[in-house]
Amino acid sequence: MKTIKKIALVALGASLLSTSLLSAKDSKMSNLVSIEFGAKAGFDLRRDFSPNTFFISPNVKPVDANFNDYSTRFTTGLYVRPWIGTIVRFAPFISFDYSFGLINYQQRDSVVQARTSSVGSTTTTTITEQRVNNNVRYDPRSSSYVPTNKGVLAGTADYPNIMSGALLGFQIPAINATLFAGASYSVFFNTNVSNTWAINYGFKINVDYGYNSKDEKRDRYGLRRSPIVGIEGSYQQPYVASVGTKVPLNRIQLILGMEY
Repeated sequence: MKTIKKIALVALGASLLSTSLLSAKDSKMSNLVSIEFGAKAGFDLRRDFSPNTFFISPNVKPVDANFNDYSTRFTTGLYVRPWIGTIVRFAPFISFDYSFGLINYQQRDSVVQARTSSVGSTTTTTITEQRVNNNVRYDPRSSSYVPTNKGVLAGTADYPNIMSGALLGFQIPAINATLFAGASYSVFFNTNVSNTWAINYGFKINVDYGYNSKDEKRDRYGLRRSPIVGIEGSYQQPYVASVGTKVPLNRIQLILGMEY
């Protein structure tokens, strides 16, 4: 935590320094603080997260389990982040996302690699079994029924997720774009998924090209305003209790917002 605090202080100092240097040349660049907020939507590309995941046999424990097929889930949410600085920018942020399945039967066949132990030795088994949507009630007499002691049942458990952290950004004035990257603490409201740290990254464009210039638009209160469009992503590896291991989770989203 001490290292993170030091990095945050250095980033904030760089932001303030860049602003003070630029303000001497251009009074419009002395806008030190702005706030951005908006909505976002995209996809989670994840390994199986289901609390209804079963392995081939009770004797096959999910140690070093590897699900080779990703499942894709729709995710939407809201975010807010105040920016400090002009060319070099620093922003604490908080975002809320809700991930859910859009399409039944979106799961594909899965290749599961699990390490099993026997007397005096360790073996690795590779098994291919059908994955099904656990939200559908399957009739045991149906040909599509997969019993829970055979194969992998891939569920579609929904999960809310809150991230709070900080970003370091670099503005490109020629195109009014900001590239940014940072880190956050990720909280899952799902007892099967543990909280973890995440890497955040992306870019945004102020589509009002008068932003930070003499022609910039301001509202009746004198505040500058600019629509925002961009792409952001995150990567994290939360521990999933039902799988017994950390599971990769990639998120990519389109962001639409306003900056004041």
